[in-house]
Amino acid sequence: MLSLPQLPLYSDNDSQHVERVPIGKENHVDFVQQFVKNVRSFSSQYGGNSSISYAATNIIGPFSQFPNYGDFAQTFAMRTYGPWWDKAPSRSIDYMPQNNTDVVSQDYIDIEYHEAVYPVRVSIYEVYNPGSVIRIWAEDFKGRWFLLWNGPPQIVPPKSRIFSPPLQSCDFKTKLLRLEFNHSLLDYYTDIDAVMLIGTSELIFPKDPAHNQSLTNLLISINCDLFATPCREDIHNLTPNYKNAHLDIIHLKKTLIEHCIMCKSDVVANFHDSNLVSRLGSLYYYVPPLKEGSNSMQRFLSEELSKFMKDVKHSSDESKKPSRYNFSALPGFSYLENLEFLEHLDLYRTHINTQTLCKILRRNIRMRHLRIGCTDRSLNVDEVAMELRNSCPDLESIDLWKTHTLTSQGIDALADCKNLREVDFGWCGSTTGHGDSFRRLFSSCQHLEKVFLICVRGLTERDLRALTLCKNLKQLDLLGTLSVTTEICHAIFMNCTKLEMIDISFCNNIAECSIQQWQQIYTHIAIKSVYSE
Repeated sequence: MLSLPQLPLYSDNDSQHVERVPIGKENHVDFVQQFVKNVRSFSSQYGGNSSISYAATNIIGPFSQFPNYGDFAQTFAMRTYGPWWDKAPSRSIDYMPQNNTDVVSQDYIDIEYHEAVYPVRVSIYEVYNPGSVIRIWAEDFKGRWFLLWNGPPQIVPPKSRIFSPPLQSCDFKTKLLRLEFNHSLLDYYTDIDAVMLIGTSELIFPKDPAHNQSLTNLLISINCDLFATPCREDIHNLTPNYKNAHLDIIHLKKTLIEHCIMCKSDVVANFHDSNLVSRLGSLYYYVPPLKEGSNSMQRFLSEELSKFMKDVKHSSDESKKPSRYNFSALPGFSYLENLEFLEHLDLYRTHINTQTLCKILRRNIRMRHLRIGCTDRSLNVDEVAMELRNSCPDLESIDLWKTHTLTSQGIDALADCKNLREVDFGWCGSTTGHGDSFRRLFSSCQHLEKVFLICVRGLTERDLRALTLCKNLKQLDLLGTLSVTTEICHAIFMNCTKLEMIDISFCNNIAECSIQQWQQIYTHIAIKSVYSE
């Protein structure tokens, strides 16, 4: 077995570190280790637009919490976990599931680095509920995406880890990666502390034909020599023991001339410009459609919508009518005012104004699902709620996550939407009393299945007791609700017989022993509870 080198790379907490390694008498390769410089795009974050807690930008720079394990506000967290969101009334329904891969992506984040390199390793610092990363992509200099790794969501031990999956060989430099996530197996939210990219300035290949020109295969071989027994509980990970992380790369650098040959960048560039690559076309890369789809939608709205609307208006084929759109990446919304058949509208993290949104709702009376979480503070949520009451009688779900202008007037308006099955008031609303608005909502909307009241200030015990009127309730999130008591929880368990999940984390009036007792009694309910240290 090989002797273990010292000074593992994980202890070097600089944003960027470069080590020049000779390969032959005249040539050298720079090994570049770097952390994220910028976040280009992301699908969701637990934090708000102006918050630093659980924000996507927390992934920038070196790790700050690792190797500690726990729920840290200084990390990046997304909005979903487990199977609950796929069971909710507002769940996404894929119209062409036959085109999906075996594992569907639920979230993504695009991250940019300081320097473009040939990727050797991507290491993800997971400090809470690891296991949801399912794909890693790299973007080339022409904006095309190449799949570096994909795998299933994992059930792994609840401890911090550096997740470094085996990458496919990549023959171009990149400084932009996309991580995709599937949270379906997670017991609670995941926290990502940092993502490190290790790469080289020149393309290198293993000399040994047995490694099939794969640097990953060579590193796996080195790992087998360094460590007698592999980690069987983390089989997709090349760095399962963070204390020994990247020792294989350290050994490779010391023996580079023995193990590898170098292909200079000008040779690689000539290959990419050759007729062979142009003839391969889309077969050369596997392209995720997120960015391309957004660009196509923008072109459609600006150039083709008017013609499209004429076709829809004169068509008797109901299947041609658009019913669902996500416009979170688009710059303007005036074109949407011409649509008439929308049923599901996702405006998460957009800058739509109150007047425009109300116009859209007035024309789209079939609206069933509206998502306006994390929109601008200027959006008058009360006015939107009143427009929904007046124009959209079929409304089934409303997501107001971290909006800022909801008052009892808006809640009263939603109480008249009798077909509501899902409401998310997480982190929104005023800090003053809500009167009888919540009680009226819960008693009036008898179809409610999902109610999220995360950290809604001003909730009283009387408000919460009204939840017992929701006989169809399946999902309830009361995280951080200070007025929750043991008696109220017991009443909910007794009256809401269809309940499947409840989150009572950071509810200070509930003793841990009570929660443990409930978990033993109500085994059919997933009772979530996290306490601040």
